[in-house]
Amino acid sequence: MNQIEFVSLATGQTAMIPASAVSSQELEFMRSAILAGGAELGMPAVELVVERPHHPEDPGKIEEGALIYFLRKPGTDGVITGAMVCWDEAYSEEAWRFVTAMQESSDVVGLGCDRPAPSVPWSAGFCTSEWAEQSPQQKRQLADLDVSLAWACV
Repeated sequence: MNQIEFVSLATGQTAMIPASAVSSQELEFMRSAILAGGAELGMPAVELVVERPHHPEDPGKIEEGALIYFLRKPGTDGVITGAMVCWDEAYSEEAWRFVTAMQESSDVVGLGCDRPAPSVPWSAGFCTSEWAEQSPQQKRQLADLDVSLAWACV
């Protein structure tokens, strides 16, 4: 596996992200943040909140093979951006349905992606109206965090 397909739910555009986009130090740090369930990242800081999807028939069972994360201003519930990352073909369709349904039923900004699930591994990025309030520098930082977090998952 040398690429992750990134799908922007806001625009419908896709990009292939090579493994070389992230250093081994970034991967190590992001993996520790994911395992901890969250962390403060970047300058200015954003809060990473990690959740694993729950099995639809058994809410107590946590699915392996996909996770969803949110980036928000520290100390708030206001999500700026986030992504569903999937690395297991067995869970790909369900993870895709979950993230596209979330887009349709929340304040996530976008077109509504009606395409089939990408090939694994994939990352489906989303943003909220808070995205528009970010400076160009902050948007670049958030995009870089998305790339690092996606590779840290797989």
